[in-house]
Amino acid sequence: MLKVVIATLLCVGLVNGGKVNFTECASAKLATINEFSVSDCEDGSSHCELIPGIEYNFEIVATAHADHPEAPKVDYRVATTIFGLPIVFLEGDACGSTKCPVNPGSIIIAKFTFKIPESLPKGDKIPLRVSIRPNRFGEDFLTTVCAQIDVSIKNK
Repeated sequence: MLKVVIATLLCVGLVNGGKVNFTECASAKLATINEFSVSDCEDGSSHCELIPGIEYNFEIVATAHADHPEAPKVDYRVATTIFGLPIVFLEGDACGSTKCPVNPGSIIIAKFTFKIPESLPKGDKIPLRVSIRPNRFGEDFLTTVCAQIDVSIKNK
């Protein structure tokens, strides 16, 4: 069982980390990702090594397309798939770090801190996905922004 993930949505400040290369994974191409940063990752890297128990800062910046529906609220989610099972680590309201409502042409920013769970398998690469979508994840809306990077969980 995964331990509880500690998260704090950051309202100010910058991520002290590299702008990482990522794979887009959105179900709807309603925004363009301008940058994705992860603290302690090398600039330009498409793979990060993370240590369990350490908090990392994440920031994703995107621009909503002209056909993006007005969204009074946007949510973010951090998830992975391990052994074929989807695991959600963290989800919350992105309006603390981005201007809501999100309108066509708006800049969307999600900033948060994520503590890597101790229970993740060490060594293997796993896909880490950060996604943003209008309203609540339980409702029937398409994911607007999704960036995926491969991470390896290192021993302490």
